[in-house]
Amino acid sequence: MEGDEDQEYSANNYQIIPDLSFGRENVPVKLVADVSQIELNEDNFPYFNYITESKPTVGIQLEEDLYRLPCCACEDRCDPLTCSCCKSGPFFDEDHCLVQTDNRSILSCNSNCACSTDCPQRCVAGGVTLPLQVSWMGKKGWSLRCEADISAGRFVIEYVGKAHSCCVSVVLHLYLFC
Repeated sequence: MEGDEDQEYSANNYQIIPDLSFGRENVPVKLVADVSQIELNEDNFPYFNYITESKPTVGIQLEEDLYRLPCCACEDRCDPLTCSCCKSGPFFDEDHCLVQTDNRSILSCNSNCACSTDCPQRCVAGGVTLPLQVSWMGKKGWSLRCEADISAGRFVIEYVGKAHSCCVSVVLHLYLFC
């Protein structure tokens, strides 16, 4: 059973840092280690800098401009029939899960919008709401795991990182996601 595996996994883990995000997320993001595979001291872990938005390196300009993001003037929670962020239809349901998009671009309410933070169309801007664990997997690198079941279409976390040019990334042996 899946639940039994989760209990076994948790029983072998030791919490190193209770909140790797240091309060920058809505819920703690734990750093854990498997006690059967690693000695518990800080020298065994590579440096980890938790960030909540992409950071450009020298010579790289990110195309995103927060001030150019479309926004709504809704009050409280958005009405999908009148909200300007929902012109192509609502993208999220009341449980904050993505609804069918037919491969269209997804537009959600953001920090420029006037609606409340519990608006169902503000899933990405709402940040992390599920309990997460980060662990070091040796040669495999860092691992992210959710401590709860994830509903289909549920936002988990925004993938952000340092923006490098391809040449620098190859020299530094960094992961490339294209």
